[in-house]
Order: sequence, then C-alpha cells, then structure tokens
Amino acid sequence: KAVKRAFDPQGLLNPGKLFDL
Repeated sequence: KAVKRAFDPQGLLNPGKLFDL
C-alpha cells in the first residue's frame, strides 16, 4: 500500500496503515 503511505507517510489518518504492507 505504498500509494496510501505516499498520501499519509506518517500514518496520521490511520496509524494502522503505517504497518499495512
């Protein structure tokens, strides 16, 4: 989910996405 991290690199919108590979 690199695209989501590009929009929210620090996982501010959803901290769980930070670890969502």
